[in-house]
Amino acid sequence: MRYALAVAMMATLPLIGFAAPVPPPATPGAFIDVDNNGVWTSGDLPLANFTGTGSVGFNAFATQPGWKPVTRPVGLVVLTPLTLNADFVQQFIVSGDIRIMADVKVSQADTFVSFSTIGGNITIGPKVSVSGNGDMDFQTFNGGDISVGDGASFTTRGEFNTVSLDADGVMTLGSKLAFQLAGTGYNAINIHAHDAITIGPGMTTRIPNHGYFDLLCNCDVTLPKANFRSGYIRIEGYSSARHPEAKHVRVTDSTLTQTYKNGDFRIIAGADVRTSRYAPDGLILEKTKISTKSLQPLYLPDPIVR
Repeated sequence: MRYALAVAMMATLPLIGFAAPVPPPATPGAFIDVDNNGVWTSGDLPLANFTGTGSVGFNAFATQPGWKPVTRPVGLVVLTPLTLNADFVQQFIVSGDIRIMADVKVSQADTFVSFSTIGGNITIGPKVSVSGNGDMDFQTFNGGDISVGDGASFTTRGEFNTVSLDADGVMTLGSKLAFQLAGTGYNAINIHAHDAITIGPGMTTRIPNHGYFDLLCNCDVTLPKANFRSGYIRIEGYSSARHPEAKHVRVTDSTLTQTYKNGDFRIIAGADVRTSRYAPDGLILEKTKISTKSLQPLYLPDPIVR
C-alpha cells in the first residue's frame, strides 16, 4: 500500500512541482550594460529600446522612456554589427565602460553620432569598422582611456564632418589602423589624448585635399611606419599645466604627404611651459619621407633627420 502511494505521488510531481525551465532571453547584439560587467545579465536592456526612427540615443544620467538613472556605473556593449538609422543625432552617454566589438554603421546622411563615457573607458575591438555618415565621435571624460584593436578602420562622408577619438586619459592604438574621409569639404580626423598615447605600426590615412588629419597629445608621441595623405597634417606633442614638461615627437619609417597648397603641415614637440625650452632631441625624423604643398611647413624645434 505504501509502495503504491509513493509511486502515485512521484507520478504527480512533474505536474505540480517541476515546471519546465524557462530559457534565459538571448543576448541582444547591443545592450545597455546596467551592471557594467561586459556581459548580458538580468536587468540589462537591449540598445534597440533606444534606437530607431525618432530616437536621439541613450543618456544614463537622464530619465527617458524605459530608463531611470541609477547611481552605479552603466555601460554599453556592441557584440554584433550595429546599424544606426535615426535622422540627425544619436548620442550614447554612459557612466561606465563602452565596449564596441563589432562594426558600427550610420545609414542616414548628415547624422551626428557620439559614444561618450563620464568615468569609464572605451574599447574598440580588432578589425572593427566604424562607418559614419556625418560626425562620428568617441570621447572619455574624468580620466577615461580609449583602446583601439589592430586593424580597425574609421570612415565618414559628407561635408565639414569629423571622426574624433578623444581620451581624457591614455590612448592605445593598435597596428594597421585605417582612417578615410570622403567628400570635398573640410572634413577631419581628430585623434587627441590628454595623458599618454601608444601608436602601433602601419597607421594609414586617405583624406581629400581639403581634409584635416590632427594627431595631438599632451605627452610624447612616437609614430612608427605610418602612411598619411591629407590636405592638412598636424602632429603635436603639446605641453600644458597638466603635463608641463617639454615633449618629444619621433616619426620613424613613415611617409607623410600633405596635398593642399593652402593647407597646413606641422610637427611640433612642445616646449616646457615653465621654462619655454625645448627638449634636447625633441623632434626626430628617422627614415621618413615628407612631401608638402604648404609654402610654410612648420617644425618645432628644428628636427634631427636620420
